[in-house]
Amino acid sequence: MKNKVTDIAFGMFITALSYATHQPVWLTVTLAGLTVVLAGVMTARAVIRHDR
Repeated sequence: MKNKVTDIAFGMFITALSYATHQPVWLTVTLAGLTVVLAGVMTARAVIRHDR
Protein backbone atom coordinates (compact mmCIF):
# COMPACT_ATOMS: atom_id res chain seq x y z
CA MET A 1 0.00 0.00 0.00
CA LYS A 2 2.63 2.49 1.09
CA ASN A 3 4.81 1.61 -1.91
CA LYS A 4 1.96 2.21 -4.36
CA VAL A 5 1.17 5.59 -2.77
CA THR A 6 4.85 6.52 -3.02
CA ASP A 7 4.89 5.52 -6.71
CA ILE A 8 1.79 7.61 -7.44
CA ALA A 9 3.18 10.62 -5.55
CA PHE A 10 6.50 10.23 -7.37
CA GLY A 11 4.71 10.07 -10.72
CA MET A 12 2.71 13.22 -9.94
CA PHE A 13 5.89 14.96 -8.79
CA ILE A 14 7.72 14.03 -12.01
CA THR A 15 4.78 15.18 -14.15
CA ALA A 16 4.54 18.50 -12.28
CA LEU A 17 8.31 18.96 -12.52
CA SER A 18 8.28 18.30 -16.27
CA TYR A 19 5.50 20.86 -16.77
CA ALA A 20 7.28 23.41 -14.56
CA THR A 21 10.59 23.08 -16.41
CA HIS A 22 9.02 22.54 -19.88
CA GLN A 23 11.20 19.45 -20.36
CA PRO A 24 10.06 16.21 -21.98
CA VAL A 25 8.76 13.72 -19.40
CA TRP A 26 11.32 11.07 -20.43
CA LEU A 27 14.17 13.51 -19.80
CA THR A 28 12.78 14.42 -16.37
CA VAL A 29 12.41 10.73 -15.49
CA THR A 30 15.98 10.04 -16.66
CA LEU A 31 17.38 12.88 -14.56
CA ALA A 32 15.37 11.74 -11.53
CA GLY A 33 16.59 8.17 -12.04
CA LEU A 34 20.21 9.32 -12.22
CA THR A 35 19.72 11.36 -9.05
CA VAL A 36 18.28 8.32 -7.22
CA VAL A 37 21.15 6.09 -8.41
CA LEU A 38 23.72 8.69 -7.37
CA ALA A 39 22.12 9.01 -3.93
CA GLY A 40 22.10 5.21 -3.59
CA VAL A 41 25.80 4.99 -4.49
CA MET A 42 26.68 7.74 -2.00
CA THR A 43 24.68 5.97 0.73
CA ALA A 44 26.29 2.60 -0.07
CA ARG A 45 29.77 4.12 0.10
CA ALA A 46 28.98 5.78 3.43
CA VAL A 47 27.67 2.47 4.84
CA ILE A 48 30.72 0.53 3.58
CA ARG A 49 33.11 3.07 5.08
CA HIS A 50 31.16 3.04 8.36
CA ASP A 51 31.42 -0.77 8.57
CA ARG A 52 35.20 -0.61 8.21
